[in-house]
Amino acid sequence: MTNFSTTGFPTIFFVTALRRASLRGRVPELRIDDSGVKRSATFDTDRDARDFKAKLRMLKRSGELAMLGAGRETLAQFAARWWEVEAVPNLELATLKSYASHWNRHVLPALGQVELRRITPERIAEFRADLQHDGVENETVRRTLAMLQGIFARAVEWQRVAFNPVKVVRKPRAKDVHRCHGSEI
Repeated sequence: MTNFSTTGFPTIFFVTALRRASLRGRVPELRIDDSGVKRSATFDTDRDARDFKAKLRMLKRSGELAMLGAGRETLAQFAARWWEVEAVPNLELATLKSYASHWNRHVLPALGQVELRRITPERIAEFRADLQHDGVENETVRRTLAMLQGIFARAVEWQRVAFNPVKVVRKPRAKDVHRCHGSEI
């Protein structure tokens, strides 16, 4: 319904509620014209069309209009931008190599082509379970989820999604380290 610029934010130039003839009578329609590209949504009633138009007006006033269509890019598309802008300038080479390995081996095949807004805590929990079922070590699963959590933290900051679905998912415990007590020394 909205046109996305290269930044991923929707641009809406004007919105008008129209009526068009149909076999059952007149059906309300909302038409959005994005510099020559016309898209429309049909509503059951005039009230539904007016309510949606009012919602768009409120989102525009509050500065949250971008969130209406946010998250349509895939995880792979967003991660490519994250890698270039956030990871490379800020992370050590060893961390970048580790992240690249986790990404290519585990995340990209399973979640890379999924739209950001379709990635839920349940989907992340399933991803974690699949990794563990496939015999991936807990430490690798934990690091992979930590990387994803960092990617989604930026997605929230950059207003691509409203919340971080990885943050609420339990990560595997790090390896238990045997701690020496004074009597064992």
